[in-house]
Amino acid sequence: MPTMRVNGVQIHYFDQGTGVPMLFIHPPMIGAVSFAYQVQELCHKFRVVGFDIRGHGNSEPGSDRLTYQTIVNDAVVLLDALAIDKAIVCGYSTGATVAMEAMLQYADTFQAGIFVSGMSEVSDFLVKREIQLGVQLARIEAMGLLAYGLALANTGYRPLQRAMYRAGRRSHPVRVVQYFAESLTYNCTSRLGDIKQPVLLAYGGKDRLFRPYGRILARNLPNATSVLIPGMTHQLPGRAPTALNRAIADFAVQAERHGILGENPKVLTES
Repeated sequence: MPTMRVNGVQIHYFDQGTGVPMLFIHPPMIGAVSFAYQVQELCHKFRVVGFDIRGHGNSEPGSDRLTYQTIVNDAVVLLDALAIDKAIVCGYSTGATVAMEAMLQYADTFQAGIFVSGMSEVSDFLVKREIQLGVQLARIEAMGLLAYGLALANTGYRPLQRAMYRAGRRSHPVRVVQYFAESLTYNCTSRLGDIKQPVLLAYGGKDRLFRPYGRILARNLPNATSVLIPGMTHQLPGRAPTALNRAIADFAVQAERHGILGENPKVLTES
């Protein structure tokens, strides 16, 4: 992936295809490579952009604490450098929560959203326990074990597993702890009504932990459409890419037809 200095930090990113821009935001550890299937398929019709969040994968950790605000700020600066003024923001798991914050702060930029297995708060014991386990493993710098477990869970394709594992091993333990920990305290449920933009909610039919959060989003978002992928669990980008990509493409096409987003020109950027 090419690299760019964003807010003083060297960030690795991808930018492929032309058409309606989509910005992808990954959860902790597994890096932007977790969207490999989305890049591969969607870049033929859309402009697909994503980046390793600072302290993850190949991006520098920087000196500041990693917060959702930090990630949103980096995303906006990256899009500006790529001459993208309007985009669909697509976040997976914790990345979907970051996408919600981005839409709340920058409604003019993020004019539509896709939340994959996302949540606006963490309020049940089991999800909290999973996140706390990630925090504990990163704090003792058991990065290999954590990276292996997440890579194994997120895809059955061995080359992609290895790429996710490498991204996790390269990640900065402190930044991983901070990213995980943000979701334990962040809560934007009371502000969901302020997200007026169209939103697609995507969940796996067997994702018993996160589907209740999908119902919270569906009740509170004014302009949300839901899609349920039968037989699948939480890890849709790497486990059900065909069905997920079809839903993403259909949503993006509808957004374009309704004039929500237009094509942004592709420009040469720093490498």
